[in-house]
Amino acid sequence: MKKNLIIVALLCLIVIMFILFVVIPTNKERNERKERNTVIPKLNILSEIIHNYTRDNNSLLPTADNWCDVLIQYDKNLSKEIFMHPRLEGVAIAFNKKLSGLSLEVIPKDTVLLFEAQGGLNLSGGKELVKTPNLNYSTVYILLINGKIEQYWVNYIDGQMSYKKTVDSLRWEP
Repeated sequence: MKKNLIIVALLCLIVIMFILFVVIPTNKERNERKERNTVIPKLNILSEIIHNYTRDNNSLLPTADNWCDVLIQYDKNLSKEIFMHPRLEGVAIAFNKKLSGLSLEVIPKDTVLLFEAQGGLNLSGGKELVKTPNLNYSTVYILLINGKIEQYWVNYIDGQMSYKKTVDSLRWEP
């Protein structure tokens, strides 16, 4: 009888350990899964491709009016989907128009390169495009020239957006 209780207790312990360590994802795994549903991985990929492109093109960035098309032509592994938000329809990655065709070498490393905005392929512009697509979406990701990704949280006050970190404080001019 005592042996049976010990065996049952051990089996229960094994089942509990299995659930805790295999079935229930860890905080890190949850965070990684959540991050995959954001635009962060796409910004990282695009950052690398843009830096490769500039290395192969006399340090020059693509022009703003067709920057996506240029990168797709440059890297045959790219598709149009890389420029679109993974979850939010109508949200794309935009290019800082002020950097169109400039040499990467003369642009300060803390300058905005790419950012989320409402629109489609080859979207370019400036901070006026930085918007969240709806009241349920409360962050905007921005990629700087140096490869750093900044996250901006948005509060809505009387239907108006209020950034916890202001995008106006970012360097938009080269």
